[in-house]
Amino acid sequence: MKYRTLAISFLFFLFPFGELSASEPTFNSQSKVQENKYLNTVAFSFNKKKAAEEYLDQAQQIIGDYSSILRENKKERREVVRLVKKSLKLKETARAYLYLGHINLTAFNSNGYKEGVKNYEKAIKLNPEYSEAYVSLGSLHRNNKNYEGIISNYKKAIALNSENDFLYAAIGEAKTNIGDHEGAIVALKKAMKVNPNEAIIYIHSGQSKQVLGDYQGSISDYSKAIKLKPEDGYSYYLRAIAYLNKKDSSNGCKNFEDASKYGFNTSKEIEKYCRSLG
Repeated sequence: MKYRTLAISFLFFLFPFGELSASEPTFNSQSKVQENKYLNTVAFSFNKKKAAEEYLDQAQQIIGDYSSILRENKKERREVVRLVKKSLKLKETARAYLYLGHINLTAFNSNGYKEGVKNYEKAIKLNPEYSEAYVSLGSLHRNNKNYEGIISNYKKAIALNSENDFLYAAIGEAKTNIGDHEGAIVALKKAMKVNPNEAIIYIHSGQSKQVLGDYQGSISDYSKAIKLKPEDGYSYYLRAIAYLNKKDSSNGCKNFEDASKYGFNTSKEIEKYCRSLG
Protein backbone atom coordinates (compact mmCIF):
# COMPACT_ATOMS: atom_id res chain seq x y z
CA MET A 1 0.00 0.00 0.00
CA LYS A 2 2.92 2.32 0.67
CA TYR A 3 4.13 2.03 -2.92
CA ARG A 4 0.60 2.39 -4.33
CA THR A 5 0.18 5.68 -2.42
CA LEU A 6 3.46 6.99 -3.77
CA ALA A 7 2.42 6.08 -7.32
CA ILE A 8 -0.90 7.90 -7.02
CA SER A 9 0.82 10.99 -5.58
CA PHE A 10 3.21 11.04 -8.55
CA LEU A 11 0.31 10.94 -11.02
CA PHE A 12 -1.12 14.19 -9.63
CA PHE A 13 1.92 16.01 -11.00
CA LEU A 14 1.56 14.48 -14.51
CA PHE A 15 -2.12 14.97 -15.29
CA PRO A 16 -4.75 17.65 -14.81
CA PHE A 17 -7.24 16.73 -12.11
CA GLY A 18 -10.07 16.08 -14.59
CA GLU A 19 -8.06 13.61 -16.65
CA LEU A 20 -6.92 11.81 -13.48
CA SER A 21 -10.49 11.48 -12.22
CA ALA A 22 -11.57 9.92 -15.50
CA SER A 23 -8.78 7.39 -15.52
CA GLU A 24 -8.74 6.58 -11.78
CA PRO A 25 -11.35 3.77 -11.78
CA THR A 26 -9.34 1.81 -14.39
CA PHE A 27 -6.09 2.33 -12.44
CA ASN A 28 -7.71 1.26 -9.18
CA SER A 29 -9.30 -1.82 -10.78
CA GLN A 30 -6.00 -3.04 -12.22
CA SER A 31 -4.23 -2.38 -8.95
CA LYS A 32 -6.93 -4.24 -7.04
CA VAL A 33 -6.61 -7.29 -9.29
CA GLN A 34 -2.84 -7.38 -8.75
CA GLU A 35 -3.29 -6.94 -5.02
CA ASN A 36 -5.82 -9.78 -4.85
CA LYS A 37 -3.52 -12.06 -6.83
CA TYR A 38 -0.71 -11.30 -4.43
CA LEU A 39 -2.89 -11.90 -1.37
CA ASN A 40 -4.19 -15.17 -2.83
CA THR A 41 -0.63 -16.33 -3.49
CA VAL A 42 0.40 -15.47 0.06
CA ALA A 43 -2.68 -17.22 1.49
CA PHE A 44 -2.07 -20.34 -0.63
CA SER A 45 1.57 -20.48 0.43
CA PHE A 46 0.60 -19.98 4.07
CA ASN A 47 -2.01 -22.74 3.90
CA LYS A 48 0.48 -25.15 2.32
CA LYS A 49 3.01 -24.34 5.02
CA LYS A 50 0.39 -24.80 7.73
CA ALA A 51 -0.72 -28.15 6.30
CA ALA A 52 2.89 -29.30 5.96
CA GLU A 53 3.56 -28.42 9.60
CA GLU A 54 0.36 -30.20 10.70
CA TYR A 55 1.60 -33.46 9.14
CA LEU A 56 4.89 -33.02 10.99
CA ASP A 57 3.06 -32.31 14.24
CA GLN A 58 1.27 -35.64 13.82
CA ALA A 59 4.58 -37.36 13.13
CA GLN A 60 6.12 -35.76 16.20
CA GLN A 61 3.37 -37.19 18.40
CA ILE A 62 4.31 -40.67 17.19
CA ILE A 63 8.06 -40.15 17.39
CA GLY A 64 8.22 -39.16 21.05
CA ASP A 65 11.22 -41.01 22.44
CA TYR A 66 12.12 -42.22 18.97
CA SER A 67 15.18 -44.13 20.10
CA SER A 68 13.04 -46.75 21.82
CA ILE A 69 9.60 -46.58 20.20
CA LEU A 70 10.43 -46.47 16.50
CA ARG A 71 13.14 -49.08 16.72
CA GLU A 72 10.68 -51.62 18.09
CA ASN A 73 7.52 -50.71 16.16
CA LYS A 74 7.70 -51.01 12.36
CA LYS A 75 4.09 -49.88 11.97
CA GLU A 76 4.82 -46.64 13.80
CA ARG A 77 7.94 -46.12 11.68
CA ARG A 78 5.97 -46.52 8.46
CA GLU A 79 3.33 -44.06 9.66
CA VAL A 80 5.94 -41.43 10.49
CA VAL A 81 7.48 -41.84 7.03
CA ARG A 82 4.05 -41.52 5.40
CA LEU A 83 3.26 -38.30 7.27
CA VAL A 84 6.67 -36.78 6.58
CA LYS A 85 6.43 -37.54 2.86
CA LYS A 86 3.00 -35.89 2.74
CA SER A 87 4.52 -32.85 4.38
CA LEU A 88 7.40 -32.78 1.89
CA LYS A 89 5.00 -32.86 -1.05
CA LEU A 90 3.57 -29.58 0.22
CA LYS A 91 6.76 -27.92 1.39
CA GLU A 92 10.40 -28.92 1.74
CA THR A 93 11.47 -28.17 5.31
CA ALA A 94 14.46 -28.88 7.54
CA ARG A 95 12.14 -30.32 10.16
CA ALA A 96 10.81 -32.95 7.73
CA TYR A 97 14.30 -34.16 6.87
CA LEU A 98 15.19 -34.17 10.57
CA TYR A 99 12.34 -36.63 11.21
CA LEU A 100 13.42 -38.83 8.30
CA GLY A 101 16.88 -38.83 9.83
CA HIS A 102 15.38 -39.95 13.14
CA ILE A 103 13.86 -42.94 11.36
CA ASN A 104 17.31 -43.87 10.05
CA LEU A 105 18.95 -43.19 13.41
CA THR A 106 17.01 -46.11 14.89
CA ALA A 107 17.88 -48.56 12.09
CA PHE A 108 21.37 -49.46 13.37
CA ASN A 109 22.64 -50.76 10.03
CA SER A 110 24.89 -49.43 7.27
CA ASN A 111 22.04 -48.41 4.96
CA GLY A 112 20.23 -46.63 7.79
CA TYR A 113 23.45 -44.81 8.65
CA LYS A 114 23.97 -43.68 5.06
CA GLU A 115 20.37 -42.51 4.65
CA GLY A 116 20.39 -40.84 8.06
CA VAL A 117 23.49 -38.82 7.22
CA LYS A 118 21.90 -37.75 3.93
CA ASN A 119 18.64 -36.62 5.58
CA TYR A 120 20.28 -34.78 8.46
CA GLU A 121 22.61 -33.01 6.04
CA LYS A 122 19.58 -31.93 3.97
CA ALA A 123 18.02 -30.52 7.13
CA ILE A 124 21.22 -28.60 7.88
CA LYS A 125 21.46 -27.32 4.30
CA LEU A 126 17.93 -25.91 4.58
CA ASN A 127 18.62 -24.48 8.02
CA PRO A 128 22.35 -24.08 8.82
CA GLU A 129 21.49 -22.96 12.37
CA TYR A 130 19.43 -26.05 13.22
CA SER A 131 21.22 -27.17 16.39
CA GLU A 132 18.98 -30.23 16.83
CA ALA A 133 20.05 -31.50 13.40
CA TYR A 134 23.73 -31.19 14.33
CA VAL A 135 23.11 -33.04 17.61
CA SER A 136 21.18 -35.78 15.81
CA LEU A 137 23.83 -36.16 13.11
CA GLY A 138 26.52 -36.33 15.79
CA SER A 139 24.52 -39.01 17.62
CA LEU A 140 24.16 -41.00 14.40
CA HIS A 141 27.93 -40.85 13.99
CA ARG A 142 28.29 -41.87 17.63
CA ASN A 143 26.20 -45.00 17.05
CA ASN A 144 28.56 -45.87 14.19
CA LYS A 145 31.80 -44.92 15.95
CA ASN A 146 32.65 -42.14 13.52
CA TYR A 147 34.60 -40.09 16.06
CA GLU A 148 35.50 -37.22 13.73
CA GLY A 149 31.80 -36.90 12.82
CA ILE A 150 30.87 -36.76 16.50
CA ILE A 151 33.41 -34.04 17.27
CA SER A 152 32.58 -31.90 14.23
CA ASN A 153 28.79 -31.92 14.63
CA TYR A 154 28.67 -31.63 18.40
CA LYS A 155 31.04 -28.65 18.21
CA LYS A 156 28.68 -26.95 15.75
CA ALA A 157 25.73 -27.69 18.04
CA ILE A 158 27.59 -26.17 20.99
CA ALA A 159 28.38 -23.06 18.94
CA LEU A 160 24.64 -22.61 18.36
CA ASN A 161 23.41 -23.70 21.78
CA SER A 162 26.34 -23.90 24.18
CA GLU A 163 26.77 -25.17 27.73
CA ASN A 164 25.61 -28.75 27.29
CA ASP A 165 27.52 -31.22 29.46
CA PHE A 166 26.49 -34.23 27.36
CA LEU A 167 27.94 -32.71 24.19
CA TYR A 168 31.22 -31.74 25.85
CA ALA A 169 31.49 -35.19 27.46
CA ALA A 170 30.78 -36.96 24.16
CA ILE A 171 33.44 -34.84 22.43
CA GLY A 172 35.87 -35.76 25.20
CA GLU A 173 35.06 -39.45 24.82
CA ALA A 174 35.49 -39.24 21.03
CA LYS A 175 38.82 -37.45 21.39
CA THR A 176 39.96 -40.19 23.77
CA ASN A 177 39.10 -42.79 21.15
CA ILE A 178 41.22 -41.08 18.50
CA GLY A 179 44.12 -40.68 20.91
CA ASP A 180 43.76 -36.93 21.50
CA HIS A 181 43.92 -37.13 25.28
CA GLU A 182 44.89 -33.50 25.79
CA GLY A 183 41.89 -32.41 23.72
CA ALA A 184 39.72 -34.86 25.64
CA ILE A 185 40.73 -33.33 28.98
CA VAL A 186 39.88 -29.83 27.71
CA ALA A 187 36.41 -30.93 26.56
CA LEU A 188 35.75 -32.92 29.75
CA LYS A 189 36.78 -29.96 31.90
CA LYS A 190 34.09 -27.91 30.13
CA ALA A 191 31.60 -30.71 30.80
CA MET A 192 32.49 -30.62 34.51
CA LYS A 193 31.95 -26.88 34.60
CA VAL A 194 28.44 -27.26 33.18
CA ASN A 195 27.59 -30.33 35.28
CA PRO A 196 29.97 -31.03 38.17
CA ASN A 197 27.88 -33.97 39.44
CA GLU A 198 28.34 -36.57 36.70
CA ALA A 199 30.79 -39.28 37.79
CA ILE A 200 31.49 -40.69 34.32
CA ILE A 201 32.95 -37.34 33.21
CA TYR A 202 35.61 -37.57 35.94
CA ILE A 203 36.30 -41.19 35.03
CA HIS A 204 36.99 -40.32 31.40
CA SER A 205 39.14 -37.37 32.43
CA GLY A 206 41.09 -39.55 34.86
CA GLN A 207 41.75 -42.13 32.16
CA SER A 208 43.15 -39.55 29.76
CA LYS A 209 45.36 -38.04 32.48
CA GLN A 210 46.58 -41.52 33.36
CA VAL A 211 47.58 -42.20 29.73
CA LEU A 212 49.48 -38.90 29.69
CA GLY A 213 51.33 -39.84 32.89
CA ASP A 214 49.54 -37.41 35.20
CA TYR A 215 48.86 -40.03 37.86
CA GLN A 216 48.11 -37.60 40.65
CA GLY A 217 45.64 -35.78 38.40
CA SER A 218 43.95 -39.07 37.50
CA ILE A 219 43.73 -40.06 41.19
CA SER A 220 42.07 -36.72 41.91
CA ASP A 221 39.49 -37.29 39.14
CA TYR A 222 38.77 -40.87 40.24
CA SER A 223 38.34 -39.65 43.82
CA LYS A 224 35.72 -37.15 42.67
CA ALA A 225 33.93 -39.91 40.75
CA ILE A 226 33.95 -42.09 43.89
CA LYS A 227 32.57 -39.25 45.98
CA LEU A 228 29.66 -38.93 43.52
CA LYS A 229 29.14 -42.72 43.21
CA PRO A 230 30.72 -44.39 46.26
CA GLU A 231 29.53 -47.89 45.34
CA ASP A 232 31.01 -47.99 41.83
CA GLY A 233 33.74 -50.63 41.97
CA TYR A 234 35.21 -49.64 38.62
CA SER A 235 36.33 -46.23 39.93
CA TYR A 236 38.20 -47.89 42.81
CA TYR A 237 39.86 -50.25 40.33
CA LEU A 238 41.04 -47.37 38.14
CA ARG A 239 42.31 -45.46 41.15
CA ALA A 240 44.19 -48.58 42.33
CA ILE A 241 46.03 -48.77 39.00
CA ALA A 242 46.90 -45.07 39.23
CA TYR A 243 48.33 -45.60 42.73
CA LEU A 244 50.41 -48.51 41.44
CA ASN A 245 51.67 -46.26 38.64
CA LYS A 246 52.90 -43.95 41.44
CA LYS A 247 54.58 -46.92 43.16
CA ASP A 248 52.09 -46.62 46.03
CA SER A 249 51.21 -50.29 46.54
CA SER A 250 49.56 -49.73 49.92
CA ASN A 251 46.84 -47.43 48.56
CA GLY A 252 46.68 -49.43 45.34
CA CYS A 253 45.89 -52.67 47.17
CA LYS A 254 43.37 -50.96 49.44
CA ASN A 255 41.51 -49.72 46.34
CA PHE A 256 41.60 -53.19 44.78
CA GLU A 257 39.88 -54.48 47.93
CA ASP A 258 37.29 -51.70 47.78
CA ALA A 259 36.68 -52.48 44.10
CA SER A 260 35.97 -56.12 44.99
CA LYS A 261 33.76 -55.01 47.87
CA TYR A 262 31.59 -53.10 45.40
CA GLY A 263 31.30 -55.86 42.83
CA PHE A 264 34.35 -55.39 40.58
CA ASN A 265 36.38 -58.60 40.79
CA THR A 266 40.05 -57.80 41.44
CA SER A 267 41.18 -61.17 42.82
CA LYS A 268 43.87 -61.57 40.15
CA GLU A 269 45.26 -58.09 40.82
CA ILE A 270 45.30 -58.67 44.58
CA GLU A 271 47.11 -61.97 44.05
CA LYS A 272 49.66 -60.35 41.76
CA TYR A 273 50.35 -57.06 43.55
CA CYS A 274 49.23 -57.38 47.14
CA ARG A 275 50.07 -60.80 48.65
CA SER A 276 53.61 -59.76 49.44
CA LEU A 277 52.32 -56.85 51.51
CA GLY A 278 50.58 -59.39 53.77
